[in-house]
Amino acid sequence: MKIVKKIFKWILIIAISIPILLIVGIFLCKLTIYGKSKLTNDISEIRLVNIGGYDQKILLEGKNKEAPLLVILHGGPAVPVPFGAGYRGYYPKLTDNYIVVEWDQYGCGNNPADYHNLETKDYVKMTEDLIVYLKNEYPDKELYLLGISWGSFLGAYVVNAVPNLVDKYISYGTLIGMNLAYEYSKKYLLSIDLLPEDRAEIEKMTSYDYDYLLRMQYIGEKYDFDTQGLNKMDNYFYKALFRLLISPDYSFSNISYYFKDNEVKSKLFDAVENDNVMDEVEKISVPTYIIQGKYDNTTPHSVVDELLNIKSNFNYFELESSGHVPTEEDLEKMLNYIVELKNIK
Repeated sequence: MKIVKKIFKWILIIAISIPILLIVGIFLCKLTIYGKSKLTNDISEIRLVNIGGYDQKILLEGKNKEAPLLVILHGGPAVPVPFGAGYRGYYPKLTDNYIVVEWDQYGCGNNPADYHNLETKDYVKMTEDLIVYLKNEYPDKELYLLGISWGSFLGAYVVNAVPNLVDKYISYGTLIGMNLAYEYSKKYLLSIDLLPEDRAEIEKMTSYDYDYLLRMQYIGEKYDFDTQGLNKMDNYFYKALFRLLISPDYSFSNISYYFKDNEVKSKLFDAVENDNVMDEVEKISVPTYIIQGKYDNTTPHSVVDELLNIKSNFNYFELESSGHVPTEEDLEKMLNYIVELKNIK
């Protein structure tokens, strides 16, 4: 009986100790990341800025206060991974060369909202306000805009709205339209060898729908394929997702907005369903640099080739082993390319 009591006592001690040690460990990681970023950078701070009529947090981080600005628009909608305001200290290659500005778009990450009726135009206005704010704060600095997936969708509108404020535009995983991306992904999935029941389910999906998109993704993963390209979402993506857990700028509730299909995210998908940005892309006049995964099917290469043929201010850089999400190896190449753009006049 005494032995049983001792065993129970030690189980209880361990059960209590593990969560405490985990919490302490996370706290120490957050403190270390924050302290290191503050020590190694001229600028490393969260600012509260009113953009689009909402007070929102932005992260500014850069080793050299004289460096140009790099504003990053994350993907989604409402998915600030693997770029966003939770990544202080995570991309030293960028922060060594730029003052990097990360913003979790309203409704996700560290700018959460449980409900709103915002559409593409509202996020375009927020981005414009952010750029105007930054140019007022740093009037003599060049400003580069990096749009990733859904962020590239916003970016096309923004560079046409304020072309005098954006010196270079970088587009990764270029999106022309959400509905079009859905159609391209569906066509791609139907081109591979599917089980009859999976093929029948995909063929029944006749219009863009957020639930359909998730279901297509699930079916694609069964065949080791991503509906947006080769299933190359390797360890780096999951490491980036884990990094949010120890981000000094994120709470557990901030992280939860990534995992739950909240009303904000579903409404955003519905709101942008029929938006098509091709006309805006064709009007871009600033120097533009398109970065695309070789196996990315959200925007076929035929569309990108067409743009390169008609736009003399467009440049192209291909990631050889990536789909819509870059591999860890290709991400490094992408970051190197973005750093090199600073030296192109």
